[in-house]
Amino acid sequence: MVEKVKIKGTTIEELKEKFGAKWEKEYAKILKDPNRLKKQYNAEVRKLTKLVQENVVGYKKDLHSFKGYNIDHKISIEYGWLNKIAPGKIAHISNLQFITNKENGVKSAKCKIDDSNKWILE
Repeated sequence: MVEKVKIKGTTIEELKEKFGAKWEKEYAKILKDPNRLKKQYNAEVRKLTKLVQENVVGYKKDLHSFKGYNIDHKISIEYGWLNKIAPGKIAHISNLQFITNKENGVKSAKCKIDDSNKWILE
C-alpha cells in the first residue's frame, strides 16, 4: 500500500523518489522544520530569477529595489510552491515584471495571468 501522508505538500513517496536511500534523514529534518522544502523551493526560484536578471535582462545589480521598483513574479513563488510548478517556470522571464514598491506591497502573493505566462499553468 502506497503511503499518502502529506508533509507541507509533499508525500512520502515523493521524498523517497527525490532523496532515494537518504529519504528517512530528510524526513527527520522536515519533522524538525516543516517549511524546509518550501524554503529550498523559494531559494531555487530566487537563484534562477537572479540568473535571468543577469543573463537576459543584462542587469547585474539587485533589482529588488531598483529606484523604487521591484522585479516581481506575476505567478507568485507561493502559488508555484502550492501547485508544484517547477522553479524554472516561476523564474522564467515571461513571468517577471517591474512594479513599484507600493504595488508590490499591495500585490502580496496574488497572481497575474496574461498571454505571456499562461503557458506556465498548462
